[in-house]
Amino acid sequence: MTLAGRHPVRFARQRTLGRDLHWWLARTGLDTLPVGRFLSAPPTQLVIDDSRYRAAVTSGRPDRRPVFTGASGTKVTWTDGSAEEADAIVLATGYRPDLDYLAPPPSTPPDILATVKGCR
Repeated sequence: MTLAGRHPVRFARQRTLGRDLHWWLARTGLDTLPVGRFLSAPPTQLVIDDSRYRAAVTSGRPDRRPVFTGASGTKVTWTDGSAEEADAIVLATGYRPDLDYLAPPPSTPPDILATVKGCR
């Protein structure tokens, strides 16, 4: 298995001072702080870890490589030009909230409603 990415994996400790990270975020209000609009770029995502993930990546399980430069069929091409068969490619591109599709539709102009009613 290979973990390919543009940047090194950044880890955050799961527990600090005897409490889970999510407890601290909720207690301080940082989990709901609307800081996104003040950032010029989205923050780098951290992998919340109890040390197992860091140990696995450090030991080379999974293999860590820079992101591939191309994919065709079942093969990926790496930055050094070598190609390799891939059983699966999972693109974890991050999450950027875009919830406009949940907004109610704009109100229908009255002239369209009158036309629709007149067609009955």
